[in-house]
Amino acid sequence: MIKMRYINPENSSNSTEVADVSDSCNDETIRRLEQDIVFLEKELQEIEQRIHTMELQIQCRFRTELSRIRELASIYKKQKLAKKEKRREQKKRGKNYREPTGLKISTDTMPAAAVSDVTDRQEMKKLYREAVLLVHPDKFVNESEEKCKRSEELTVQLIDIYQSGNIEELRHIYHHIVSGNAMDYGTDQTKSFIPDPKAMHAYLKKKKDNLSAALSEAMQSRIYEVLTTYDQPLKFIDELALQITIRISQLERRTRS
Repeated sequence: MIKMRYINPENSSNSTEVADVSDSCNDETIRRLEQDIVFLEKELQEIEQRIHTMELQIQCRFRTELSRIRELASIYKKQKLAKKEKRREQKKRGKNYREPTGLKISTDTMPAAAVSDVTDRQEMKKLYREAVLLVHPDKFVNESEEKCKRSEELTVQLIDIYQSGNIEELRHIYHHIVSGNAMDYGTDQTKSFIPDPKAMHAYLKKKKDNLSAALSEAMQSRIYEVLTTYDQPLKFIDELALQITIRISQLERRTRS
């Protein structure tokens, strides 16, 4: 909403009208964010699909070699652990060796970060449970097909975010749900009703930022670079063949007993 404020010339040296933009969370701004999100989602999906296709080609071409690398890497890791344990046993035989003692850590002396982690986990449980109760599909069995589908999507999204442990993302979707926007916005096709424009704006802005970050990360990947700079991207697979051969040779030397 744009509010116009008139300045009386008698009370001010500036006889101009000042536009006071007091609400940046208007319908136009929200619609623009929605359009940006649709564009970003489409672009990200296309890029991820191209990268995934290339990755499958690489995995198929080097299935045997990649399996060999994993096998050798596992052997190498076990050998390192065995050597470490051997050195520890040798130290034990020294006359000045003392067995390390465990330390008891009370919550009074626990680092702030550790306490914060406990608090975050408790907050996440609380936010998740409250949000799920509001959008669980069981609540909308007698509602329209659109609402049922939306409740299912939100529930899946909540579960994914909760399992990822991302408390910031959980906070955003929690406020989006509690505000009423998640289930009510757009369900009535005859009008555009936003229960809480401010909460909707914050949610969409965060979603756009996340998509932008994911898109940037995908575009910085080595495979995307190959896809966009090589005249014949499949030549990259031939380059990988030499690198994989060298890697296997290195691991075989390291694991040689």
